[in-house]
Amino acid sequence: MAWWVIPAMIGSAAVTVMGIQQQKKTMKANAAWQKYERELNFHYDKQKRLTAQKKLLSEQRARGGASGAMIGTGSSLITMAADMEEFENDMWFAEKGLFVANSASDAELKGQITAANYQMGSTLLNTAASVGTYQQNLELAKTYGTKGSSDFRLKENIKFVRTMPNGINIYQWDWNYVGKEIKAEWQPNHGVMAQELMEVLPEALSVDKHGFLLVDYSHPELMGALQ
Repeated sequence: MAWWVIPAMIGSAAVTVMGIQQQKKTMKANAAWQKYERELNFHYDKQKRLTAQKKLLSEQRARGGASGAMIGTGSSLITMAADMEEFENDMWFAEKGLFVANSASDAELKGQITAANYQMGSTLLNTAASVGTYQQNLELAKTYGTKGSSDFRLKENIKFVRTMPNGINIYQWDWNYVGKEIKAEWQPNHGVMAQELMEVLPEALSVDKHGFLLVDYSHPELMGALQ
C-alpha cells in the first residue's frame, strides 16, 4: 500500500482545520466591525436628534419671547415637557434597538463558531477513523495480501449497500460454490464489484489463474470499501 496515504490524510485534515480556524477569525472580525458600525450609527443619530431637540427648544423660547409669554409656564411648559418626553422615549427605543441588534449578532456569531468547531471536530475524528482503517488494512495486507476475488460470477444474492464518496458502489453477497473455493482467505462477503471498476478504476484490477477478476483493495480509491 502507498506509503504517502496516511501523511496525505493528516495533511488534508490539517489544511481543513487551518481553514476553519481562519473562518472563525473572519467571523469574529466581521461581527466586531458590524457591532462598531451599529454603535457608530447610533451615536451619530443620537447626536443629530439631540441637536434637533435643542433647536426645537430654542425656537419655542424665541416664539414665546416674541409673543411676550413667559417661558416655562402654562401651555409653553406643557409643550416643552411633551417634546422632551418624546425625545427621551425615542432615545430609549433607539438604545433598546441597538441592544437587541448586538445581542442577535452575538447569538448568531456564537452559533457560527459552534458550527465551525463541530466541523473541525468532525474532520479530526473522521481523519483518525480513516487512518485507523487504513492501518488495519495494512495489517491485513501484510498477512493475507491485498488482492481479492471480486468477479460477479463468483457471487450470488448480491445486494447494494452504499455508495462511497468517490462514486464506487459497495455490495453484500453470498459466495457461490466456485467463489468459496478460490476466494482469498481473508475476504468478507462485501466489497466492490470488479466489473464496475473496469471503466472507472482499471488499474486496481487483474486476472487470476482461473480467469476471474481480482481487485487490489490497497488502492487509495478503495480505502474503506471493506468496512
